[in-house]
Amino acid sequence: DPKEMEVPEDIKEYPLQAFLMYLVVKNTSPAGFDLTVYLSPELVPVNDEDAVKIRISIAPAEGGEPGVFDNTDDPIILTTAQLAYLTNDDRFYNQIEFENQSVPGEITDEDYLEIHAWAQVDVLLNKKEEEAD
Repeated sequence: DPKEMEVPEDIKEYPLQAFLMYLVVKNTSPAGFDLTVYLSPELVPVNDEDAVKIRISIAPAEGGEPGVFDNTDDPIILTTAQLAYLTNDDRFYNQIEFENQSVPGEITDEDYLEIHAWAQVDVLLNKKEEEAD
Protein backbone atom coordinates (compact mmCIF):
# COMPACT_ATOMS: atom_id res chain seq x y z
CA ASP A 1 0.00 0.00 0.00
CA PRO A 2 1.22 3.53 -0.69
CA LYS A 3 2.66 5.52 2.21
CA GLU A 4 2.09 9.26 2.58
CA MET A 5 4.91 11.74 3.23
CA GLU A 6 4.21 15.38 4.09
CA VAL A 7 6.18 18.11 2.38
CA PRO A 8 7.57 20.45 5.08
CA GLU A 9 6.66 24.14 4.73
CA ASP A 10 10.38 25.09 4.56
CA ILE A 11 10.75 23.08 1.37
CA LYS A 12 7.87 24.94 -0.26
CA GLU A 13 9.21 28.31 0.85
CA TYR A 14 12.86 27.88 -0.19
CA PRO A 15 14.25 26.32 -3.36
CA LEU A 16 15.52 22.79 -3.05
CA GLN A 17 19.17 22.36 -3.89
CA ALA A 18 19.55 18.63 -3.40
CA PHE A 19 17.62 15.52 -2.41
CA LEU A 20 19.76 12.51 -1.62
CA MET A 21 18.06 9.19 -0.87
CA TYR A 22 19.76 6.43 1.05
CA LEU A 23 18.68 2.78 1.17
CA VAL A 24 19.96 -0.20 3.12
CA VAL A 25 18.13 -3.42 2.33
CA LYS A 26 18.86 -6.77 3.98
CA ASN A 27 17.50 -9.97 2.39
CA THR A 28 17.52 -13.19 4.44
CA SER A 29 15.86 -15.35 1.76
CA PRO A 30 17.58 -17.57 -0.82
CA ALA A 31 15.88 -15.49 -3.54
CA GLY A 32 17.14 -12.34 -5.16
CA PHE A 33 14.75 -9.42 -5.67
CA ASP A 34 14.43 -6.44 -7.95
CA LEU A 35 12.73 -3.51 -6.22
CA THR A 36 11.24 -0.41 -7.75
CA VAL A 37 10.49 2.49 -5.40
CA TYR A 38 7.87 4.85 -6.83
CA LEU A 39 7.58 8.45 -5.56
CA SER A 40 4.63 10.54 -6.71
CA PRO A 41 2.15 13.24 -5.67
CA GLU A 42 -0.54 10.81 -6.93
CA LEU A 43 -2.26 8.60 -4.35
CA VAL A 44 -1.19 5.37 -6.12
CA PRO A 45 2.37 5.98 -7.34
CA VAL A 46 2.64 2.79 -9.42
CA ASN A 47 -0.20 4.10 -11.62
CA ASP A 48 1.51 7.46 -12.24
CA GLU A 49 3.43 7.50 -15.55
CA ASP A 50 5.42 10.52 -14.28
CA ALA A 51 6.38 8.95 -10.95
CA VAL A 52 10.02 9.04 -9.93
CA LYS A 53 11.21 5.43 -10.24
CA ILE A 54 14.22 4.11 -8.34
CA ARG A 55 15.29 0.58 -9.27
CA ILE A 56 17.61 -1.59 -7.21
CA SER A 57 18.53 -5.29 -7.02
CA ILE A 58 19.12 -7.24 -3.83
CA ALA A 59 21.22 -10.38 -3.85
CA PRO A 60 19.97 -13.56 -2.15
CA ALA A 61 21.30 -14.75 1.19
CA GLU A 62 24.25 -17.11 0.85
CA GLY A 63 25.99 -19.28 3.42
CA GLY A 64 23.82 -17.93 6.24
CA GLU A 65 24.72 -14.31 5.39
CA PRO A 66 21.97 -11.99 4.12
CA GLY A 67 22.15 -10.32 0.76
CA VAL A 68 22.61 -6.58 1.25
CA PHE A 69 22.06 -3.48 -0.86
CA ASP A 70 23.67 -0.42 0.72
CA ASN A 71 24.07 2.89 -1.11
CA THR A 72 25.18 5.04 1.84
CA ASP A 73 28.43 5.82 -0.01
CA ASP A 74 26.62 6.53 -3.30
CA PRO A 75 23.15 8.03 -2.63
CA ILE A 76 20.38 8.32 -5.18
CA ILE A 77 20.17 11.97 -6.28
CA LEU A 78 16.92 13.36 -7.65
CA THR A 79 16.96 16.04 -10.34
CA THR A 80 15.47 19.49 -9.77
CA ALA A 81 12.59 18.58 -12.13
CA GLN A 82 11.84 15.46 -10.07
CA LEU A 83 12.00 17.49 -6.86
CA ALA A 84 9.65 20.13 -8.23
CA TYR A 85 7.17 17.43 -9.30
CA LEU A 86 7.22 15.74 -5.88
CA THR A 87 7.00 18.88 -3.75
CA ASN A 88 4.42 20.84 -5.75
CA ASP A 89 1.63 19.79 -3.36
CA ASP A 90 1.41 19.29 0.41
CA ARG A 91 2.41 15.62 0.27
CA PHE A 92 3.71 12.88 -1.91
CA TYR A 93 3.47 9.10 -1.71
CA ASN A 94 5.83 6.17 -1.98
CA GLN A 95 5.14 2.62 -3.02
CA ILE A 96 7.50 -0.34 -3.47
CA GLU A 97 7.08 -3.03 -6.10
CA PHE A 98 8.95 -6.33 -5.67
CA GLU A 99 9.92 -8.73 -8.41
CA ASN A 100 10.96 -12.13 -7.10
CA GLN A 101 13.95 -13.63 -8.94
CA SER A 102 13.61 -17.06 -7.31
CA VAL A 103 12.22 -20.48 -8.08
CA PRO A 104 8.68 -20.89 -6.62
CA GLY A 105 8.76 -22.42 -3.13
CA GLU A 106 12.23 -21.20 -2.16
CA ILE A 107 10.99 -18.51 0.23
CA THR A 108 9.80 -19.57 3.69
CA ASP A 109 7.91 -17.82 6.50
CA GLU A 110 11.27 -17.22 8.22
CA ASP A 111 12.67 -15.15 5.34
CA TYR A 112 12.28 -11.38 5.21
CA LEU A 113 13.44 -8.12 3.68
CA GLU A 114 14.51 -5.38 6.08
CA ILE A 115 14.39 -1.94 4.44
CA HIS A 116 15.84 1.26 5.91
CA ALA A 117 15.41 4.43 3.88
CA TRP A 118 16.11 8.07 4.63
CA ALA A 119 16.75 11.28 2.74
CA GLN A 120 18.93 14.33 3.05
CA VAL A 121 17.30 17.50 1.73
CA ASP A 122 19.33 20.65 1.14
CA VAL A 123 17.53 23.98 0.71
CA LEU A 124 18.84 27.41 -0.22
CA LEU A 125 17.97 30.04 2.37
CA ASN A 126 18.17 33.71 1.56
CA LYS A 127 20.93 34.81 3.92
CA LYS A 128 19.80 38.46 3.84
CA GLU A 129 16.25 37.43 4.88
CA GLU A 130 17.65 35.30 7.71
CA GLU A 131 19.80 38.17 9.01
CA ALA A 132 16.80 40.55 8.95
CA ASP A 133 14.71 38.29 11.19
